[in-house]
Amino acid sequence: MRKLYNVLVAILLATNVFAQAPQKMSYQGIIHNANNNLVKNQLVGMKISILSGTTDGTAVYVETQTPTTNDNGLISIEIGGGVVQTGTFAGINWANGTYFIKTETDPAGGTNYSITGTSQLLSVPYALHAKTAESISGYAISQQIPIVETQAAIIDGFSATLNAKINGNGFNTSINFEWGLTADYGNSLTATPSSINGSNDVNVTAKITGLQSNTTYHYRINATNAINTTKSNDLTFKTLIVAPVLTTKAITSIGSIYSTSGGNIISDGGWAITSKGVCWSTHTNPTILDNKTNDGNGIGEFTSSLSGLLPNTTYFVKAYAINDAGIFYSDEVSFKTTLTMAIGDLYLGGKIAYLDASGVHGFVCALTDQSTDIQWSNGSYITTGASNTLLEITGVYGITKSGGRKNTDAIILAQGAGNYAASICAALTTGGASPGDWYLPSLGELKQIYNNYTLLGDFGQKYWSSSEDSNNNFAWRQYFLGGQTYAYKDTSFNVRAIRAF
Repeated sequence: MRKLYNVLVAILLATNVFAQAPQKMSYQGIIHNANNNLVKNQLVGMKISILSGTTDGTAVYVETQTPTTNDNGLISIEIGGGVVQTGTFAGINWANGTYFIKTETDPAGGTNYSITGTSQLLSVPYALHAKTAESISGYAISQQIPIVETQAAIIDGFSATLNAKINGNGFNTSINFEWGLTADYGNSLTATPSSINGSNDVNVTAKITGLQSNTTYHYRINATNAINTTKSNDLTFKTLIVAPVLTTKAITSIGSIYSTSGGNIISDGGWAITSKGVCWSTHTNPTILDNKTNDGNGIGEFTSSLSGLLPNTTYFVKAYAINDAGIFYSDEVSFKTTLTMAIGDLYLGGKIAYLDASGVHGFVCALTDQSTDIQWSNGSYITTGASNTLLEITGVYGITKSGGRKNTDAIILAQGAGNYAASICAALTTGGASPGDWYLPSLGELKQIYNNYTLLGDFGQKYWSSSEDSNNNFAWRQYFLGGQTYAYKDTSFNVRAIRAF
């Protein structure tokens, strides 16, 4: 970064013999480039402001000039003789408080002002001028303000190390960094070292921690000595994007058209995870534009059900995580589906209990009972219309509603909210299901589970079906020791939900 060495700033009050406020001030400064070489015999752009009250005070007068440096890099201008931008030089009430002169310089001769300095105009010359204007033709003020050169910042995802080079110009000089999300900053951090002495360049630094990744911050450097404070221009840096840490779970429950996977979001990279799941395809490097699950948000482990697969086919799977910083993927895993589906295969959060003639449609039963002691009714004997007692053979499982699904809908519609056999089955969300995907099996479907129960796991002795008897006091049940019969609806038995596919 270019810098302005105000080794000697001479401000001369050019006056006439009358007791008037000065009409011009002579200003001199030496210009160096970023390599600390003099800028010789070159046009430079300058903006000069007279500030009222403080270094950040209101500009009562602003002008621009384009002087040329000499062989020594020196520029000499008369403030009050430039191109006026704001106010009038003659209209400044010098006796009214304290004033500061702010210079902004573009060594390339344009208006990209990269060098800024602010110095106080001492009030003594004006007081003397008011009293003895006839005898004073000028007054020189030497000001040795600090010199600030900003250097490259070292940035990572959650911290930044800010660097600068400071010259106190012979005075004890204190240094601090201001920073924040806007140019209003709002935070201050003392530099290391916090103060310097002498006239040599000294490297200073400050490390900011606890930042947000992938975020732009503003900062500036302030150097203050006995003369004044030099503030750098507003600078910015952007923290790096930090990817979430995530892994893909091993593929399990592999069937001909389904499997189970998932992942683990170990860290979110500094931005909350808004969506996560797995994506898969028959080609490598799958993305969320291929097939995907949506398994919630936040960090932690999750389980995903992959469905709609093709038999005897190789698939590639990645876990994904989405946050405000982007879309991120885990390493890839692969698996191959089996040639056919079979009774007892794990699928959709249960085990396949029945396959129809297609070989890819049927229903699964839950891995455990939803209750071992629950009534069919919701407190009273009413007719629900759930009379279907057969295994569905006219429709297609997973496409049309089976007898048990129709029964469950009818029971809940008639009996309303409560805790009873049909309602707890419909509320089940195992295997990524939505409420209503699981249901209480019809008597025919329950008979099919009984026929295959040795492949499906452990069962009790008596299970409610969703099939209602013609007498509204009774509903049908299945004995897992063999046989079917009806029982009073307020009797408590086991319940095992099923889910069509």
